[in-house]
Amino acid sequence: MSYINNDPDRWINFVLLNGWRLQAEVNEETGGLNILISNEKGNVTYNYAGMPSVEQVEHSYLLEKNEKESS
Repeated sequence: MSYINNDPDRWINFVLLNGWRLQAEVNEETGGLNILISNEKGNVTYNYAGMPSVEQVEHSYLLEKNEKESS
């Protein structure tokens, strides 16, 4: 089942099929977004050769605001 809520939140926490967990949180001070991916059944790994498996994968993103062109 898909559900889209257009009300802005500071964080989300989803439990998906096969034990996957997805967490995302916005840092209100920096505007950055942190995403955590884990699986309750074991460690996870990136899809890159030689990368070790870990309990949780974390990605951080920062926003670069677009400057509006003035005419």
